[in-house]
Amino acid sequence: KAAQLSERAADASIRLQNAQRIPDLTLGGGVDQVPAGNSTYSLGVGITLPVSNRNQGERAKALIEKKKAQNQQQLVTNQVLSDVDKALVAFEIQKRRVELYRTGVLTKVNEIQNLTEFSLKAGESSTLELLDAIRTRRDTLASFYQTLFDYQVSLLDLELATATPLQK
Repeated sequence: KAAQLSERAADASIRLQNAQRIPDLTLGGGVDQVPAGNSTYSLGVGITLPVSNRNQGERAKALIEKKKAQNQQQLVTNQVLSDVDKALVAFEIQKRRVELYRTGVLTKVNEIQNLTEFSLKAGESSTLELLDAIRTRRDTLASFYQTLFDYQVSLLDLELATATPLQK
């Protein structure tokens, strides 16, 4: 919005400078009264003739300011679109990671731990194998919680980039 306002101000400056290149027309009139009863009336019209200065410098400066405002607006627009694009890609990646954990990885590590416990009770595995299964499950859960955190951060980044609240 600030870049748009800057461009509108530059447009107004251009219009002003274009208007000032046209010389002003001056009108004058007057009455001279003499005590003997005769009055003299005068009327005058004046116009300045710009021979070499037609406000070209200020007009050029106003045009440069407009171009500068347009470039600034384009820069801001490109930056916003880039931020939104990056945030959307990060959000989609994190969303896929969470889904992978929820649809397969967590159930697999839980099954492995349960099977290792069952086989330990049946005498087919060692306590070391059970401890390894428990460690693997806890590491996987820690990675899952980190992925959930990263998902929430990417959602927040996307909300900030778009300036709109999103559904979780």
